[in-house]
Amino acid sequence: MNYTKDGIILRKLEQIKEQIYQNAESLPEWESWEGTYDAPGEYTIAAGKSRTIRVGESWVCRDHLIRWFKRKVEIPQSVQGKKVVLLLNFGGEGIVRVDGEIRSSVTSYLEENAAQRICVNLTDAAEPGRSFIVEIEAGMNYMEFAPFRNRGATEIHYTICQAQLAVLDEVVEQCYFDFYTTFLALQTLRAPSHHPNTAACLPNKMDVLVERSEKDEYTAQKIEAALCRAMSLVEFDFTPEQLRNSLVPASESLKKSLAEIPHMPHHEITFVGQGHIDTAWRWTIRESIRKTAKTFSNSFDLMKRDPEYIFAFSQPQLFEFVKKYYPELYEEAKREVQKGQLELVGNTWVEMDANIPSGESLVRQLLYGTEFFEREFGKSSSVFWMPDVFGYTWALPQIIKKSGMRYFFTSKLCNNDTNRFPYTLFNWKGIDGTTVLSYVQRLNYNGTYEPKTVDTIYKSFDEKARCDYLMMTYGYGDGGGGPNREMLEMGHRLQSFPGLQRTRFGSSASFFEKAEKTQSELPVWSDEMYFEHHRGTYTSQADVKKANRKNELLYRSAELRAACSYVATGQAYPAEELLKGYKVLLTNQFHDILPGSSIHAVYEQARDDYKEVQGIGLAVQQEADHALLTLLEHQRGDLAVFNDLAWPRSEIVMVKGATSNTCVIDCRTNEPVVCEYSNGAISFLAADVPALGICCFRLEEGTALSAGKRLALDERHMENEFLQICFDENGNILSIYDKENARNVLAEDEHPASLKIFEDKPANETAWNVDLEYQNKYWRLEPISAELVENTSLRSVLNVKYKFNRSTIQQKIILSKGSRRIDFCMAIDWQEREKMLKAEYFADVFSNKASYEIQFGAIERPNHWNQSQDKARFEVCGHKWADLSEGDYGLSLLNDCKYGYDIKDNRMRLTLLRSSIDPDPSADIGFHNFTYALYPHQHDWRLGKTVNEGFALNVPLRTVCCETDVPQGEKSVFFFESTAANVILDTIKCAEDGEGLILRFYEAIGNKTSVRLRSGVMIQAVEECDLMERKEKKWTHDGNGFEFTIKPYEIKTFRVKVI
Repeated sequence: MNYTKDGIILRKLEQIKEQIYQNAESLPEWESWEGTYDAPGEYTIAAGKSRTIRVGESWVCRDHLIRWFKRKVEIPQSVQGKKVVLLLNFGGEGIVRVDGEIRSSVTSYLEENAAQRICVNLTDAAEPGRSFIVEIEAGMNYMEFAPFRNRGATEIHYTICQAQLAVLDEVVEQCYFDFYTTFLALQTLRAPSHHPNTAACLPNKMDVLVERSEKDEYTAQKIEAALCRAMSLVEFDFTPEQLRNSLVPASESLKKSLAEIPHMPHHEITFVGQGHIDTAWRWTIRESIRKTAKTFSNSFDLMKRDPEYIFAFSQPQLFEFVKKYYPELYEEAKREVQKGQLELVGNTWVEMDANIPSGESLVRQLLYGTEFFEREFGKSSSVFWMPDVFGYTWALPQIIKKSGMRYFFTSKLCNNDTNRFPYTLFNWKGIDGTTVLSYVQRLNYNGTYEPKTVDTIYKSFDEKARCDYLMMTYGYGDGGGGPNREMLEMGHRLQSFPGLQRTRFGSSASFFEKAEKTQSELPVWSDEMYFEHHRGTYTSQADVKKANRKNELLYRSAELRAACSYVATGQAYPAEELLKGYKVLLTNQFHDILPGSSIHAVYEQARDDYKEVQGIGLAVQQEADHALLTLLEHQRGDLAVFNDLAWPRSEIVMVKGATSNTCVIDCRTNEPVVCEYSNGAISFLAADVPALGICCFRLEEGTALSAGKRLALDERHMENEFLQICFDENGNILSIYDKENARNVLAEDEHPASLKIFEDKPANETAWNVDLEYQNKYWRLEPISAELVENTSLRSVLNVKYKFNRSTIQQKIILSKGSRRIDFCMAIDWQEREKMLKAEYFADVFSNKASYEIQFGAIERPNHWNQSQDKARFEVCGHKWADLSEGDYGLSLLNDCKYGYDIKDNRMRLTLLRSSIDPDPSADIGFHNFTYALYPHQHDWRLGKTVNEGFALNVPLRTVCCETDVPQGEKSVFFFESTAANVILDTIKCAEDGEGLILRFYEAIGNKTSVRLRSGVMIQAVEECDLMERKEKKWTHDGNGFEFTIKPYEIKTFRVKVI
């Protein structure tokens, strides 16, 4: 017995489905009023009275416009003792409260969508005459509105399509899912050529090819026969009561027949419920707070009804929001965590971008997130959970392991646009050799629990012969509310279904614990996890990336100065203020905010957030600076120079507001130093500023001590001790000659150095993507003027101006005495659409690889396109520098806030600006100021100290004007110094528990190194700890410092107690 058309089965299934909801009673009228969602937890109700709105009527919705619907619902006599639900299709997304308590949420769509959720449980045992007050807080369905927004729409009209009270017949529902799950399994397992009508439509040769890909046809035919026999027992065309009564024996017949089909699964798939929430994207952060509440309410409702259901949720920031604004849901979350049905995953404060944040930011994501989970729930996660992030830095395995975690999970790489990532379950070996068990899910994280998913995820599993366990996430994210009842019902039926692998409800940690038993047999991936897609996210929304970099470095300085002030002067350490600012900074590192892929309103809020973060950081830094100045002998008006890096530095410092008859005295020696006046500012050489230290200089009236010869002959020639730069008459660089190494820096080319604008029209998602076709069309910019605006013995500045279309570009090319670095200070009024600005240089260097700074180290990537994987990396992420070196010479390209690099052969490009139109049509329009630099050096980047020069560009010497007299004190102060230039002391802070200082180092060039930390304060005790500041072992010291050996690219953290 079989059917010739699936449509026949579907018709019958639809008849059964129609009987699930019975005794439906219309709820036609609702009291309704309008208001605005002004801020988390803050609403403004529109003036005027509420009105009555009826089913069939429409209502208007805009950003942050909320409409409430409310009515009394009374249980009729006819449904006594039965399970009663509400069917609410009001449009948009809504939180449903029953008698004032959040019960669930609803999500509606203008067109049919599997993610629609309109059923709300009212009572499991109805009591006639009992009444409930039902209230819906409805707003925009932002996912659905996105394409309308892209076309310029500002509002959407929703229609109230359904409002009913109904009885849920659980017997009918159970039988329906028995039949429907079997039908979907049949469709999944049946060979393509055996689908009804398929074979007749295929040519003979194609039919043969399809037959060769046959599935388990025996099992499929057995399932089809069982389904047909069972369906024939259902009385479809009689009364509803007869249909209902026939369903149970028909379902029992089906289950008996299925149980008799031979079934020998050899793999187990753990299905993990999820409801991924983008902290901001097509909506602002405040809306994500409501989305989280909706998702929690749905999942908690399912947990009450299904004890096997397990739901994984990440991002402590979202938990903190729920704690503050939805305390009743938060208390329920705590109960479900203890029961084991709510799995905490990820530990990071938000699911941040993993390319752009600094290494220390990645640590703080985990430090503050883990602390929150452990404080609030008594536990944290072993799974680093990042399903939706646009690539993963090679530094992550070490960070994960040293944070106490064991596993890594993502599904993003299944969306590569060029090459398939080769492994599913594997060991990811990090930059330092640390390995972490990793799983790249082959289907999107917003999966379903259905037969096709079971079959597809198994067949795409690459390590079948090595491991019997795999995992799949399911549920609708971003307002879809997570898993739904249908998924759970199918899940129960698919735990052991003929023709499919075993499945189970479970946690991600339980999957990894099983898979871990085979870890030694798994393949190894020793590289970054580059995402072959979304390459534009290294550059889009440039001002946000700049604010992130500047604030990361500001907080580095503020913390180390506050910590030094605490141990040296006793000033209280401002832990609460720093934590407050850091949390805002970390939240804005979310993987759709920092990468530049959110709507305009998100960036309006982000800019305000960065101002708040900066204000806190500056206040902490300034208070610490002034406290530290009490240690130095100085007079009011002296200039204190702060070095925030852990090695001594000699650099030129500029002070505005000086006069031409100003001289500068080094307060340590009372000797004049070389200084020059130009354009209302005095520049002087601050020599030998101690590591992480301070020294003072005095500005007095007198004759400046000049270094002699000016650095520029005219607008066409600049020269210092190391470099000679030649320009053409327009201001284009013709050549750079390295005097010390007697060689050209740039290759002989018609245009060895230039700015280029490219047409940047990716196929879709313009903020996310850069397509290689951008190289087909470009404009090389020609200067409209070049003027020497500063020319002294210390600095020479050539101001070059460009004009393109509606944009203007000013480029100040700066050469300083004693420096091998050429700075390019950019001031741009950018008014372009779908264009991309790059700086381009052709290095006189031959190499088959380029090096780039990443978090806590560096990575080498091919600069050729020999293989598809090489070509796919035509735009890559780097931090403060990228480098092209041959055996004994190289050229580094530095920057102070850029991340997108493009190096092929000897052509080096830095992407400066883009101008995408989706999802923010005004992205990057406006003024931009930033600096990048060329740094020619002897040897490769390691011996050439590119790492240190990159830090120097980003962390210049700071000057603070002394406001008081301190007649007695030190001539200079230093706190800590690393004796190895390649061992970076990146962080100094007070420990989270208040016990001592935390000092974090990393090895930056890939060399195992023995190093001594010199201390300017007396050390009492030293302990090595992990990144979460958990003590691991005691360390020996001699009071003035301690020694340790650090492996290539290793991170080491010490807790230091001082006397």
